[in-house]
Order: sequence, then C-alpha cells, then structure tokens
Amino acid sequence: MEKTWLIQRLKAPWPQAVAEEPVPVKGILCGKKHISQQDGKALGTAFRLDYMGAAEFEYGTFPESLGAFAARSDCLVAFTVATYDFAKNHRRAYNVKKEELPPPPRKAKLYVICHCDDAVEVTLRVMTLAKESGNYGEKRSIILKEGTMLNVALDPLEPYDNDYKGWYELNNGFFFFTCPDMFAAVCNLFDVKVLG
Repeated sequence: MEKTWLIQRLKAPWPQAVAEEPVPVKGILCGKKHISQQDGKALGTAFRLDYMGAAEFEYGTFPESLGAFAARSDCLVAFTVATYDFAKNHRRAYNVKKEELPPPPRKAKLYVICHCDDAVEVTLRVMTLAKESGNYGEKRSIILKEGTMLNVALDPLEPYDNDYKGWYELNNGFFFFTCPDMFAAVCNLFDVKVLG
C-alpha cells in the first residue's frame, strides 16, 4: 500500500437524496477518471463531500481513486473495527469543561470497506488515525494534507461536531465511517457483503 496522504471527509447525504432510489455504481465508475452527473447522483444517496480546501480532492484524485476502487469491487470486504484508544481525544469534552476527573476511555465502532488484500493494513491505519487525530503539534505516524476531524466525530462536543460521519482514503482507496447508515449505503452501492 502507498503512504496515506489524502483523506476526503464525508458528510451525511442531503435528506432529499436519501429519499431517491439508490443507483448501483459498481459498473458505472469502473476505471473512470471523472464522475458524471449520473454517478454523482448515485453517490449522493450515500454521502456528500466536505470541502477540503484543495481542488486535487474533488477534481482529480477523488474520481480517479473511486474509479479504481469500483474496478476492484469484486474483491472488497466490509467489517467493523472497535477502537478503545483514541488517545487524549476522548478527553476533549473534559478538557473544555474543565471537570475534575477525566472520563474513562470509551469504545467506538468504525465501519470499514476496503480491498480484501489490504484489510489488515487498513485496520492498522484506521486505528492509528483514530488514536492520532487531533494531536496537533505532536509527532504523528500518518501525516495528512488536511485533517480528518475524526477526533471530533468520535467525541462530539457541539451539535456540528456530528457533521463528519465518513472518510475516503484516496491514495489506496478505502472507506471508513462512524455512521452505520452511510456504511450500509456504500456497501449497497458497491455490492459489498459485510463480514461477521
């Protein structure tokens, strides 16, 4: 696997997009280097892209990576990862509220879709991202162009902290989610069966 550098944040789809019938994209996107309006409509039933501040996410790397992901869809696996260690991030609310005792570590479920050959490495990277997200100014083993905001999603403090529910890693092509509904929607779009 390549080094992880670009991760696209994903938000929940707009309510009107969910109401429409999802269109399978397994065959539509294979090998494409751009996303047509029809492809975008199908993907919009599962998620919407967060603005990442760099055109390379939306106009180059994202559609190319997603096309390669779709081309390998016969070998995709979907599974759940339980993470208990999101470092200091589970203490985010404690730090802001200045309570006397920090809360005990919480467990969180992350839902992953990746190529079957990459499952072990993807699990390690997702766990590392959960552990290191938000540790600004400290040494991290995965350096990204833009932050994932995964720490915010795992430990929401404000209502808008729940905006980020999924992520797509563009360098190697894998999804991970905190939202089981978005996970299920992407599994349906790419016809991926969930393990276990």
